[in-house]
Amino acid sequence: MKNLAASEFDTWQEFKSEIFYSLNCHRIGTIQSFDATTQTANIKLIDKRLRTSHEGSRINDYALLVDCPVYIHSGGGGWINQPISEGDECLVLFNDRDIDNWFASGAPSVPETKRAHSLQDGLAIVGFHSKLKKLTSLDATSYGVNYQGAKLQISSAGKIDIQNNGGDLKTLINNLIQAIQNLKAVNGALQYPIDSTTSSALSSLTTQFSLLLK
Repeated sequence: MKNLAASEFDTWQEFKSEIFYSLNCHRIGTIQSFDATTQTANIKLIDKRLRTSHEGSRINDYALLVDCPVYIHSGGGGWINQPISEGDECLVLFNDRDIDNWFASGAPSVPETKRAHSLQDGLAIVGFHSKLKKLTSLDATSYGVNYQGAKLQISSAGKIDIQNNGGDLKTLINNLIQAIQNLKAVNGALQYPIDSTTSSALSSLTTQFSLLLK
């Protein structure tokens, strides 16, 4: 390539750039709508198309990507449910080949067309975030699920934290045990606290819950 004349080299470089620019691999988009029944989404790409002609340059939106299969974390008959919503950001992967036959039947087959890296064969992974839409209060030391003020977290120490806007499970359990320990049976004018065996069992439960819950 280095032995080519400058003009020829520039032509090849421009040709290479055009090929790369027309190749769809991964693009960022935003969910416009999600169908939980089909688990597909309509997606708008965030980048715009620049068209240049003898009349000048024009900037246009890409056509809406429709019926894109959405990644759901699942396997072995179990899955994690996500409330995918309009405006969620996602990464769209454009398959090497036409996905229509696979998506319709799930069976091995010859692709329906010779499409390659086509905008018609997008697969969406929801969960990427721009700085504007980044998650708040992300805990980098635990694994968990958060939704609408409720959370279930597992800490690096193996303890579990379950809570919502009404309180946390550990506090509620401790309060319940304390209330039971303070129970007194009324017999006429006399009151008898719970016996020592029950009190000891409740104290043991308090210790066990402290080891389990954060």
